[in-house]
Amino acid sequence: MDVMHMERRGTTLYVRLTGEVTMVQVPLPRNNVEEILAMGSFEIVAVDLSQAGFMDSTGVNFLAMLNNRIREMGKAMHVVSPSEAAMRILDLTQMSALLTIVDSDVS
Repeated sequence: MDVMHMERRGTTLYVRLTGEVTMVQVPLPRNNVEEILAMGSFEIVAVDLSQAGFMDSTGVNFLAMLNNRIREMGKAMHVVSPSEAAMRILDLTQMSALLTIVDSDVS
């Protein structure tokens, strides 16, 4: 996924999604989830959507899968500063009710 950038700061793993988060850029969401989980020990995964543009169902599925796997591990996931376009699709799909969405990094 060229739109995904990861960085570890202490016990927080920051994942920044930029540009369009669609089936074209994220063809295999499960592989991207496994790539994040392989980053090792973390307490929080902070997914920064501030620079995300259009997001289709593949992007939503990626967030849902990642959130579920992280919760199964007893860890937390925060969606940080979603762009207007990203927030619109999260609201439309009712994912905003299932995810922890924060205005800025509070981890």
